[in-house]
Amino acid sequence: MSIGNIKRRLYQEIVRRLGALGIAPGGVFIVLHEPPLDNWGLRGGQPASELDLGFRLDV
Repeated sequence: MSIGNIKRRLYQEIVRRLGALGIAPGGVFIVLHEPPLDNWGLRGGQPASELDLGFRLDV
């Protein structure tokens, strides 16, 4: 599954769940902010871009 399809499913699921709370789909505005991995500090302050996370993470 492509990243585009995964994001599309994420957006749809967020809208569906908010709809269950009475929020109209037209009232939902979703923005993903995806900073580069070298801007993520993980595992004691190491840049995520330098770590083997055990899975692929393309942001």
